[in-house]
Amino acid sequence: MVCNMTTPAYTPVSITLGSKHVPDVAKSIIDYLEAPTKNRISDYDFAAHQRRLDFASGASDTRITLGTIQSADKLQAQFERNLPKYHPTVTDKATAIAFAYQWFQQQEATAPWHLVAGLSDFVSADPLILGGSYDALCELWYHFYDDRPKGIGGTQVNKVLHQVLPELVVIYDSKLSDLYEGEKLGGAVKKARIATDKANKWNKKDSFAWEPLRRDMATLTATDITNIRQGVAELPCKNALIIEGKAANIWASENLSLVRLIDMVAWQ
Repeated sequence: MVCNMTTPAYTPVSITLGSKHVPDVAKSIIDYLEAPTKNRISDYDFAAHQRRLDFASGASDTRITLGTIQSADKLQAQFERNLPKYHPTVTDKATAIAFAYQWFQQQEATAPWHLVAGLSDFVSADPLILGGSYDALCELWYHFYDDRPKGIGGTQVNKVLHQVLPELVVIYDSKLSDLYEGEKLGGAVKKARIATDKANKWNKKDSFAWEPLRRDMATLTATDITNIRQGVAELPCKNALIIEGKAANIWASENLSLVRLIDMVAWQ
């Protein structure tokens, strides 16, 4: 008797992200990996992966390094766009990156990292569960956002913190904002939270802009996610990069968070 050891073909998985319906998530991720954005999996994702390993092993004393800021810049964080308007010492990309690095390191030193240490993923951060993962994530995110200098905005914060916490922090930028234009859940979420705990500080402060995306991602089952990763690994991919001895799409299927994979879909 001969056993067939061939891996079965993946099952395409669809998702709707705001105004965009994607019939095959895996194919959309492959498109991202083949587009002009093809080097970002190395310059941003793999570089961040290595830095997380360095911090976990003690090879690096900090979560956020100069390389973190440089990688965010490669993902169009564009620190040089606004910082020179407000800070005379910032005159070009190099000085903008140096300025951002100094500030992010300063914030890192006092950030409440312990609050998110046990959190698993973004989809579990339901804002209707007061005192849960969502509130803990807000404590960390607003630690950076509230004290940011002029010229650094939420997009830059997201592109830096996602590298440190890829399962938790969404790279929420203009692309995602455009997809969810008009899908505002803030009022309903706020009302429900106030009914449970009127004094919770995030009720007043947050607009809950992430929530429509979180709910769309929550429609994916564990089987869906497995099929997406299988599809990314199996589909032909023209990206010639080799990362840790593996083709770029195979490395992506095994190492990228669901948050990052869906971000790639949003950009296609």
